[in-house]
Amino acid sequence: ATPPEAAPAAPAPGGDPVELALQRDFGDGIDSAYWFENPDPARPEALAFVYAPAEGGNAMTLTVALYRMQGGTWLRAGLIGGIFGADPRDAEFRPDGILVTTTTPKEGDPRCCPSGETRWLIDPAALTARPAPAQ
Repeated sequence: ATPPEAAPAAPAPGGDPVELALQRDFGDGIDSAYWFENPDPARPEALAFVYAPAEGGNAMTLTVALYRMQGGTWLRAGLIGGIFGADPRDAEFRPDGILVTTTTPKEGDPRCCPSGETRWLIDPAALTARPAPAQ
């Protein structure tokens, strides 16, 4: 199966369940957000990567949240710890967890310009992420 593409989501009032969930949980301070939905209807869950301006600086904070669909509404099941990076992509929902790739710094990269990537394995039960084993 082809992994779902990242769907940039801009929170705004309206009837879209994704926009409503992001607006409810993160308010107006979102710079950008990426939403990855599990294509398996038997597991109605999604990951949100939300970037917001950091207070007092010229930086962004990243919050990664797991959502589950309940009664037609996306509800936040928890926040995922241990993950960082930019441009999340290639999400893959598997029985053993959720895989996703982010752009991360390689050794010697300037802070402004990361050129590496990390494939993360997210444990939805523990709400944790770690670099995925090489495949």
